[in-house]
Amino acid sequence: MAIGLVLGVAGCATTTARTENLLSQAGFRRVPADTPAKMAHLQTLAPHRLIGRTHQGKKYYVYADPDGCRCLYIGSSAQYQGYQRLVQQQQAAAQQWESTGVEEAREWEIENSGLQ
Repeated sequence: MAIGLVLGVAGCATTTARTENLLSQAGFRRVPADTPAKMAHLQTLAPHRLIGRTHQGKKYYVYADPDGCRCLYIGSSAQYQGYQRLVQQQQAAAQQWESTGVEEAREWEIENSGLQ
């Protein structure tokens, strides 16, 4: 059970780091919670979730990380669309890698099994 907990925490940290990396690549601005007031505000937001908000008629997106960087990522609708494209590209690359890896493994098994 302890191993599962460690792997789960490590997986969460990896996912958070990956998300934050993609947000940065998409142009989201990283704003540190470097004052008590900012930290208090950060604690009111859902952690590790990208949330759409509207302020003065403009849509924007926020992602709070109160545990890791103790910061907030803020982006526009265009940056959010860029983030979505990056996520889709990453998923497509992972699927491509998985299908290629499975096919290569099958070929290796056949070549080394003597069934040719």
